[in-house]
Amino acid sequence: MAITNINYKDKGFWIPEAFIEVLSQYFCETCETIGVNIFSENLQKIYRQCYFNVRGENIGMVAISLNK
Repeated sequence: MAITNINYKDKGFWIPEAFIEVLSQYFCETCETIGVNIFSENLQKIYRQCYFNVRGENIGMVAISLNK
């Protein structure tokens, strides 16, 4: 299983990429239940990244940009 490093403000941790996909699925479902359009543009960008992770559009990689 591939692992990835999550960094935020010069700190980070290692996590299996499959867990990022699970986190992405949960985040997308939660946003869709509440309504994606009510969130700020930054949260909508994170939603789109998670959506791409879940749908497999980022083949060979997963990403969630928290520093932006």
